[in-house]
Amino acid sequence: RRSSPGGTGTSTQSSVASMPVEAQLQADSAAARDRNFDDIADKFEAQIYGSQKGQLRMDIVLEDLGRQMPGLLEDVTEERPPRGTSALARRPIRRKLTVVDAGGGIGQISALLARVGHRVILCDISEVMLGKARRQFRRVAPGATDTLFLHCAAQDLPRHLPQEALSAGIDLVLFHAVIEWMGEPQKALQVLSGILAPGGHLSVLHYNKHALEWRYLMMANFDRALRPSASGVGGATVPSRRRPSPLTPERPQSSTTVERWLRVDLGLEVCAWSGIRGIFDHMDESLRATIDYDTLLAAEKKWGRKPPFRDLGRYVHIVVKRPRLSMGLFSPSRSGGRAWWLSWVVCSGLALATALAAADSLGVPMQLFLLKPSNHSPRPTPSTSSLLGSLWAWWHHHFIEVFGSTAAAGAPRAGEHIR
Repeated sequence: RRSSPGGTGTSTQSSVASMPVEAQLQADSAAARDRNFDDIADKFEAQIYGSQKGQLRMDIVLEDLGRQMPGLLEDVTEERPPRGTSALARRPIRRKLTVVDAGGGIGQISALLARVGHRVILCDISEVMLGKARRQFRRVAPGATDTLFLHCAAQDLPRHLPQEALSAGIDLVLFHAVIEWMGEPQKALQVLSGILAPGGHLSVLHYNKHALEWRYLMMANFDRALRPSASGVGGATVPSRRRPSPLTPERPQSSTTVERWLRVDLGLEVCAWSGIRGIFDHMDESLRATIDYDTLLAAEKKWGRKPPFRDLGRYVHIVVKRPRLSMGLFSPSRSGGRAWWLSWVVCSGLALATALAAADSLGVPMQLFLLKPSNHSPRPTPSTSSLLGSLWAWWHHHFIEVFGSTAAAGAPRAGEHIR
């Protein structure tokens, strides 16, 4: 079932009907391998959201987003102050953003964004979770009117989003604690990055494979830490037998893997990178209740944002941004992009040189550059050889030396992306 289950949610069934059957079946097949929380929604809400560890996660994520998008959590001001209002009394104009919460669950963070006036679209494959999200929005953002709830998978969003939102692009996509439950997380990330507006942000929160392995090792549970999953999907480490809990993700990923998907494969700019609960989860349980929350939060923020401590966070939060100007396949940040760019430059240079040589053989005037002064002519016609030599020197300097040195200088060193 792909239509909205009611309430304020709607779906564009006409776009689904016009979609090629093969593509629709592939999308449905991928969604069918994703985890649906209808059966444990209550347990998920109580143990994940309604706990101190859930509060830690929320506070750090909100701070990361606020740093990258100043004013995100301040009230949206859609009307300018009356003329004559003093400068001190004027409030800054806060633009209303379109926010998509993909696989949003109960919408704990997106409800806060709706409360300050942003447009929020939340989707989830669990009808039970959607019901909880509606109740969360009514409680946290009772005055919010521009909200939409969609019963669909994250990778199916382009088929369900309102056309005007899809055309304008999404300002912020939240994708929190979802990819570790998916059969094909890379495809979902590709879809979500594709709906971003230029300059838009994608917030990815994922369960950290390395933290799970470390936790097993510290418990002397070497069987769980060393034996891979029977599924073998995405580098998962949770064994197929004696699963510890239904809330333990099936396909955790390492932060370096997810960062590579976002930066290299999708060409997005990494803006923030934080480990969450790298201290709390590895602390002796008898100590947790004795530590003041603000002290714990400050420690998590300080050490969770720098390696190697960042890589031990139970969750990792990565905020990326779509460049305002994209070079597509020729972007050096894309996988294989630099090779495409150099190939294009070489072919263009050879084609131009061939055209100039052909023009010279046909006697076509070639007054393109003023290369050598002359006593009897203010604008002499250069010879093909001198023209090609100058052209080659200019082309070699600008595209080989400059591009090569820029690429080498811009290549990130290991562990140097975000500090």
